[in-house]
Amino acid sequence: MPVGDHVIQHAAMHTSEDKLRAKIPFNSPAGTKGRGTHFFYKIIKQDIYTSPQLETFYCLPMDIHHYFQHVEHNLLKREYRLYIKDRKLLAFIDEVVDSYANGIVLGVKLTQLLGQLFLARFDYLAMRCFDILQDPEKHGYWQARYVTDMLLTCRSEQQARVLNVGG
Repeated sequence: MPVGDHVIQHAAMHTSEDKLRAKIPFNSPAGTKGRGTHFFYKIIKQDIYTSPQLETFYCLPMDIHHYFQHVEHNLLKREYRLYIKDRKLLAFIDEVVDSYANGIVLGVKLTQLLGQLFLARFDYLAMRCFDILQDPEKHGYWQARYVTDMLLTCRSEQQARVLNVGG
């Protein structure tokens, strides 16, 4: 993608970025100014160091494999339309999303933000499903996520095997 296209996409999102970022959990820092990979590392390190020794014996890296290549356009469009109302901006974002036949392009700030917004819905639904939203103790176990990468912690080798079934 030419540099000019990146600049135009960055400028187009300038007015809506804060509104969209507000919907993304704080512990998902990717693409946020001042909160990159080092910030993510600090979150994980703090979680591990503050966790009681009897709770964390195994750490499992997790990746949502080929996530960007499988994002469904209609579902993504429905999600960002909840927060963006400007017709010209929506038409521009639709054009970027539809520029790939399947999924969304990697390496572009706009699509990284949209990918995070789309996963924020998953985070919310999963936390609601497991009653994590209502229980502050459980909320600590919902680990940080860097776009599609996450580190899971567990107490036993058996739990680690169960969590690692897909890998």
